[in-house]
Order: sequence, then structure tokens, then C-alpha cells
Amino acid sequence: MNEEDILLLTKYLNNECTEHELIRVAELLTNPSNHERVAGLLEQASKKFRDHFETNPVHRERSWSKIHAEIVAGRNALKKGSQPYQIWLKVAALIILLISVGLLIRLFIYHPGNSIDKLAVQMKTVSNELGEKSKLTLPDGTIVIINSGTIITYPEKFDSRIRFVSLVGEAYFDVKEDSSRSFVVNVQGLKAKVLGTTFNIRAYNYYCDVRVSLTSGKVAMQLPGEPTQLVLEPGKEIIYDLTAHTYKLSEFDSEKVLGWQKGILHFDEASEQEVIHILEHWYNVHIETVNASSKEWTNLTAKYDNESLENVLISLGYTLDFNYEIKGKNIKIIYK
Repeated sequence: MNEEDILLLTKYLNNECTEHELIRVAELLTNPSNHERVAGLLEQASKKFRDHFETNPVHRERSWSKIHAEIVAGRNALKKGSQPYQIWLKVAALIILLISVGLLIRLFIYHPGNSIDKLAVQMKTVSNELGEKSKLTLPDGTIVIINSGTIITYPEKFDSRIRFVSLVGEAYFDVKEDSSRSFVVNVQGLKAKVLGTTFNIRAYNYYCDVRVSLTSGKVAMQLPGEPTQLVLEPGKEIIYDLTAHTYKLSEFDSEKVLGWQKGILHFDEASEQEVIHILEHWYNVHIETVNASSKEWTNLTAKYDNESLENVLISLGYTLDFNYEIKGKNIKIIYK
């Protein structure tokens, strides 16, 4: 969090942010890694406030108790360790005084309507275990179907100007239409912005890409380092390479992309590592391999419709020439 970020918070307090800046504010304040930084800054903030009010009696009686109490409460909460996605927006807002105490006084003393109470936001997180799928309704009525091994973070109440969520993993969004507020999904540095749309996002950490597939409506993609947005039409998808920072657009097979919602497991020209990761996520197991495969995995394509893990292993073992052992949640694949 740098000086530019702190000034951005000031604009947010004054309702002066553009939509692009609102997205940046949401990113800043939904990042748990900023909590330690905020706590340190608040230590300095408390001293600056105290010094200022001691040398300016005219301000001493107005708002000091309230502001100081909020600083202390926020600082103590951060020290104790808030939940990973609990965001102290009112705390972060106070950092602006590190640039200019006068600026803070203008915001909170001379303009009492700019109460920092409006910035107090409670974040929620839904984290699916491996092998678990779930359905979530967001505060605006948007429905999200969440795949296994996925984390989605969202505010208890959406901002009046934008709806912002973060995703790690895979989910299908049926976004409630609201022409006054864009719906933005932040994933691996990419932003998918919509109004009323249905689309799938796949962004597991073990993939080197992010895949956004649109089934209805429109999605405007903001790619890292790109000045303009890329608009997807229904039936199209974008696959963004996180390593090469390149992308490709194409049509997609809806059964392959969306089949996970109905328990359909697809391998599409999958590598050995990809197959193992998918099986581990799908069935909540740990897989160990013994010996080296004598077969080529790079073009493995297969489909399994609500099959048990053992049935999948039987099929793959026949194709790829291996035996297997199952001991609880530990699987050993033994190549012949």
C-alpha cells in the first residue's frame, strides 16, 4: 500500500472514484496481506492525531474522542488477528492522515457528513473442500455454483456503486441484472465485468491459465497491462496464459466446460500432472505415482459421468497401463 493507494482511499471517501478506481479500492481493501501494514500505519496515525489535537485546541473538543476510539479499535482488532477476509475499511480510510492531517480534518471535522462509518464493511468467504460443490446466493440475488477446492470472497452488503467479488478456483455465475452497478469478478489479476450474465470461470492455482466461458449476455474482460477491455459474446471463451501473458479466443463445448455442475468429469488432452490434480480435487484424495509411465499422457481425452474414483482408476489403468492401491484417501498409482 503506497501513497498513491492512500490518496485513492481519499477519493473513495469523497465519492469521487471512477468505476476503474472503485475496482482498485476493492482490490486493496479485500487483500488480507495489507492488514499488517495497516496496523503499523495506525500506530503512527494515533500519534499524529494526538499531536495535532494537542497543538490545535479549536479542534480538541470536536470529534477527537470518536476518531481516536476508531483508530484504537481498528488497531487492536488487527493486532488480535481478524478473520482472513474480514476487511477493516474504516481503519484503512484513516491512513490518509499519514499524508496530511489537514486533509483528514477537512474530511471528518469540517465535513461531518463524510462519516467513515459508511466504509465499515464485513467480508464473507465461502471455501469448498476438495470433493465438495455448493450453491451460493449473493446479497444482490446473483447465484453462484461453486466447484470443489474453490474460494469466493464477497462483501456482506455490496457497495451502492459496484459489486465486487474475488475467486480462486472455479464457479458458474448467474448474475442478477442491475444496470446501475457493474458486477466484477477479480481472478488472478484479471477482471470480468458484467451487468446481467451467465458465465463460467476456471482459475485453479495448478493451471497456468484462466478460462472465462460465456453462456449468455456479455462479459468485458480487463486483462493485465491492457488499456482497453475485450468483450466476449455468448458461446465464446477467453483463455489467458498467466505465464506468457497472451490470450486466445475461441468457441467452447458447453458440456466439457459446464459438465462439472452435473458430475461429469472431462479430460481434454490432459497431461499426467493435470489428471492427478483434477482427480485429487474431484474426489478429495492424495495421489502418489510409482515408476515412470510408459504411455504418453499429453493427449489423454476421456469422459466420466458420475463415476466412482475406483471406476475411473480402472479405466485409466487399462488405457495407461498401471495398477493402483487405495488406502482411505491415499491412492498409489503403480506403472507397469
